[in-house]
Amino acid sequence: MPAPPRPFTRTSTAADLATSVVGRRLVALMRLGMKRMFKAEDNKGTDDLVAAVLESMPLRSFVLMAPGVGFGAVDRLVAVLNGDLRGVIRPRG
Repeated sequence: MPAPPRPFTRTSTAADLATSVVGRRLVALMRLGMKRMFKAEDNKGTDDLVAAVLESMPLRSFVLMAPGVGFGAVDRLVAVLNGDLRGVIRPRG
């Protein structure tokens, strides 16, 4: 079994995040949000496409997709995923 892709960064994907407990919970929330966005399209093909896009999407893309989410929030999330409490309190550059 390959080693988990750590430390996590802004370019880590949902597939990378799924290697940690916190990351798996985050990915589940991301899937729920994506399903809500596309709920009018109630077919299996759309669900598969959304899942594939989500798996390969880097965290930094949420800055563009989610209103009110900035790089500071993404950096704090990355710090939590990496177990860096200092990065949560004071994000890096």
